[in-house]
Amino acid sequence: MELYCVHLEPSRAFHFGQRGVGVEASTEFAPSDTIFSALCSVLRIVDSVGALTDLLAQFMDGTPPFLCSCGFPYVMLGDTPLRFYPAPVVWQRQSASEELRKVRWISESVFNSLVTSTPAFDREYLTDIHAVVSKQEYAALCQEYPELIRRNQGRLILWSVSDVPRVAVDRITSASAVFRAGCLTFAPRGGIWVGFVPFDRRWIDRTLPTLLDLLGEQGLGGERSSGYGAYTYRRELDTAFSLPDLGAGDLFMTLSYYAPRMSLGESAAFSEDCAYTLDVRRGWMGSPDNGQLRRK
Repeated sequence: MELYCVHLEPSRAFHFGQRGVGVEASTEFAPSDTIFSALCSVLRIVDSVGALTDLLAQFMDGTPPFLCSCGFPYVMLGDTPLRFYPAPVVWQRQSASEELRKVRWISESVFNSLVTSTPAFDREYLTDIHAVVSKQEYAALCQEYPELIRRNQGRLILWSVSDVPRVAVDRITSASAVFRAGCLTFAPRGGIWVGFVPFDRRWIDRTLPTLLDLLGEQGLGGERSSGYGAYTYRRELDTAFSLPDLGAGDLFMTLSYYAPRMSLGESAAFSEDCAYTLDVRRGWMGSPDNGQLRRK
């Protein structure tokens, strides 16, 4: 299976909202439904309602032109992006090391060794971002980001989620209320990458670049009125990454959110030999034809 990887470098920061305690927090990645919804929104702008309806009909019929992953972190090593993948949940739970149970991210080389069952190699654990990379990648990262390490007192923090104060003003009384919002920032030239499975190559080659360019101007995620979400689509970094195809009985992991259709018998994801985490998707949504709406 081919995974077509695109890379989005933020102009400032991203905000992928989730509910927090006294703060509107942000995740470290862009959920796949957020990316898909954003692409649908800009398709409605550049084309028509009919084009969007036709696209959604293909997904409903089981013949989609593409599938998309979540948006995961990447950083640059010279002119080459170092992409990170989510650590398999089963790997976290079965690890004998307490430290490795906290791992949230693994580099592409580590991920490839897991899915192809190649022998393990020496790895380095980056405590501050809960990521695992190879020894060679760690040495290259230290050489690439010496100033970043110096500013963080010897720590290699390639991305971080921090809180910034915001204020809301009542439209009637002009009373103000202070709250905090999370923002996701990256090391220089870093950002998020998204993987697409290109069932329809014409859609990937022609339509997708146009949508990504416009989406970069409009912004991806939340807090766009505060300047978050704008990005540059780094087209020169586009990469085709080959993944092994699934066979009968193979283990697998998803790179996107998955909502089982229990009415159709899709209950295998909850069997005893599967590992998963649950996430409640909530918040606000908008479209060119409607204002802000509370999502289901």
